[in-house]
Amino acid sequence: MCKRSPSFLQVIPVDKLIKGKFQDNFEFIQWFKKFFDANYEGQEYDAAGERGGLAMGDAGKPGMQKAKATPSRPAPKASPAGQ
Repeated sequence: MCKRSPSFLQVIPVDKLIKGKFQDNFEFIQWFKKFFDANYEGQEYDAAGERGGLAMGDAGKPGMQKAKATPSRPAPKASPAGQ
């Protein structure tokens, strides 16, 4: 996974980050802070504008429908004791 900006290119080492080693995480967060400071101009985030006005989820996409929940199997009937 890469994040691209005019002056930044960073491969995000997910496999290293999930191991939880301090040095790997520290280096990544230092890079992320530098990236954020270079790109954030104080504007409020407009999620709907970033999505191009589309609703969240798959409901707004043509051809995409939510899967119906499959009914769970009924519990087996217990037979009376001694039979």
